[in-house]
Amino acid sequence: MIRSQDLIEIGVVQKTHGIQGEIVVTLGRDVEFSEIPCVIMDIDGLWVPFFIDGFRPRSTESVLLHLEGVDSETDASELTRKSVYVMHDQIHDDADDDGEITADRLIGYTLYDDNAGSAVVGVVEAIREITPANWLFEVRAADGREFLIPIATDLITGVDTDSMSLFMELPIGLTDL
Repeated sequence: MIRSQDLIEIGVVQKTHGIQGEIVVTLGRDVEFSEIPCVIMDIDGLWVPFFIDGFRPRSTESVLLHLEGVDSETDASELTRKSVYVMHDQIHDDADDDGEITADRLIGYTLYDDNAGSAVVGVVEAIREITPANWLFEVRAADGREFLIPIATDLITGVDTDSMSLFMELPIGLTDL
């Protein structure tokens, strides 16, 4: 079973390409497609793997993908605007060049609020860019509520990679909204 906490977003399907089912994926990170057997997309609330039949670079920021079972422009058009994911263990950049963990590696981590006695807030499901200078964690609580938490290094008090735990001092009342 594929779980959201095991996935990392690598890009978004922008459009179709040609009539054979190729899609244009704008990448948000470097990926070695020769080492990845499949990409994963959310189709009607289910994580669906699509095995890669072929790929070729389109530009420095995008790739053309042909996926198994997607053989027409009509099939490909159903995937436009969908986020594209891979399993965490298929990406080999756990840390940036300085040895620091980047925000996108915290997807799947459980968020704890130090200002509320280390209470569990929820699980980081995604990163959302509001403006180039304003990034947010999308966090889903156990009761289904969603929180948008600012990504700011001065709010982060700790990260435990072994237990996949993220500790933050959240502004008081943020999770009460």
